[in-house]
Amino acid sequence: MTRTIAVNCALDTLMGGVAACAARAMSGYVPSVGAAWMLPVIGMVAIAVAGWPFRIFRQHWRFAGQSDFCRLGGAAVLAGLLACAMVAGLGHGRHVASFGAVYAMAVFMLMAGARAAYQGWRQYRGGRVMPSGTRIILLGGVRDAGRFLRLMPDLGGRVVGMVTEGPLRRPGRQLRGVPVLGEVGDLAGILSGMGGGEDRLLVVADPD
Repeated sequence: MTRTIAVNCALDTLMGGVAACAARAMSGYVPSVGAAWMLPVIGMVAIAVAGWPFRIFRQHWRFAGQSDFCRLGGAAVLAGLLACAMVAGLGHGRHVASFGAVYAMAVFMLMAGARAAYQGWRQYRGGRVMPSGTRIILLGGVRDAGRFLRLMPDLGGRVVGMVTEGPLRRPGRQLRGVPVLGEVGDLAGILSGMGGGEDRLLVVADPD
């Protein structure tokens, strides 16, 4: 497990506990005796279990795009169902179903909001828009490159190509609509072929 994944697990799990407490207040759920103090634990366990099938803990927040937020939605719905089942198992109380629905919405809003806020902070800290003429090579995994590409319309950059590894990713092919310039071993020649001038070069590496 990488440090990024470990941090994502911890933050998303904590947000599950916070969402459970918020859902109790907003849904009118009245837990049975013995279930009240367990709600934060139930919320954390629910999102921790529901998150793995949707791979939400492997998301890199700064590159999260539409498909990542869709997976968050799926994980939140599953977490709501799991939370309902666990709460019911501890004692029905009142408004159990409404608790699960509100919990699902709350945990989605927290996780999606955290990712959107982090992206906004990174964009503000690094300069809101790339200078015109910026040239970019994406170096690394296709999944992470795809997330970066989804941000490009907002950043105003122009993607030159991809540098990847593997026999199926030879020059002349395209991945996600971006031409493959070569493999990592060809990087020196690719960079020299791009020339100088006013343009800058940004290399994005796979965080994993």
